[in-house]
Amino acid sequence: MKFTNMKLLNDVILDYSNPDKIYKLAREYDRLEQGSAAFSYYLRAADMSSGKTIKEKWLQYKCMILGSFIYERNGDRDHSVEGLLKIAIDTFPDRPEAYYFLSKFKQRKNDWREAMMYAAIGLKFEQWHDRFDDDLDYPGINALRLLYA
Repeated sequence: MKFTNMKLLNDVILDYSNPDKIYKLAREYDRLEQGSAAFSYYLRAADMSSGKTIKEKWLQYKCMILGSFIYERNGDRDHSVEGLLKIAIDTFPDRPEAYYFLSKFKQRKNDWREAMMYAAIGLKFEQWHDRFDDDLDYPGINALRLLYA
């Protein structure tokens, strides 16, 4: 695939300290399966976001989760995947998405006890039915229930 969204690239160049624009560029590189570029821009967006408001914390949170997906796609980087998901949990501990993805990751590694543990923790945050956006493809609380069962 070829990078075609030059407007997005120009927006980042002209406003290099805007974490939202950097995040959009990271998503574009991720869509193109350019993992190295996508990951570096996810990290930059998370780092440039101050994390003082819920919106800024959410940006940091999803950057860590999406960054973990890149490492998981590459394979043999289990510690990096787990570490990024734990950073996401540390960033926004009251949200269920990172618990779900960490539980799912542990399930794929046949670590059933930890998969169940992270699903149980994620279920405690069932009250979060709202979603800020659908960038994470989180299937909802029922998926956590299924992992826990």
